[in-house]
Amino acid sequence: MEQRSPRGTNECYPIISQACGFDVVGFYKRNSYSSGYLRLNRNIKRPYIDEMQALCNELGMRFYVSDAHFKERCANGSCCGLPPEWNYSRGQDCEALMLARERGFVTWSDISTDLGFAEGFLAGRAQGFNFNTTEKRAAFYGFSMKDYLRYIWNHPKQGQSPYMMFEGILTPSRIDENGDVVYEWNPQRA
Repeated sequence: MEQRSPRGTNECYPIISQACGFDVVGFYKRNSYSSGYLRLNRNIKRPYIDEMQALCNELGMRFYVSDAHFKERCANGSCCGLPPEWNYSRGQDCEALMLARERGFVTWSDISTDLGFAEGFLAGRAQGFNFNTTEKRAAFYGFSMKDYLRYIWNHPKQGQSPYMMFEGILTPSRIDENGDVVYEWNPQRA
């Protein structure tokens, strides 16, 4: 639930609450670990994810989750449910998650080889890309998008890092020979 959304969207929440029979905004606030953009915590969603995954298994379907929570259960690293043999970018965090699940760890160089396209444009000039503040956009103005993604990768406490995005399923463990963070698979969290 996006609380920072335009006034028109926020005006819908009372209507949605009335239709649901409870205060939807209050429910999200009580069951989310953040502010602004509220994403329900894993425990709230777990029973639904478990049921959906069991049904997919029963029907012989590949299972995918769009939300960052439980993405570790996806059949492969495609965020859109594409088969693994299709041509989609492996240069993204979902693929990193799958590599770590498979072998116990993942490095920046594992996914960065498929990020050549992101070298060709500046992150600070990417139209529609949300840096949240003008100051933050200016700080990364000279970075290519690939440079920016590497920065996020190497700063685990940043909200979009693999560690934060997947709530500790990928845990920073060490720095590799290239100076990049190596993330380990955390089976207890998954």
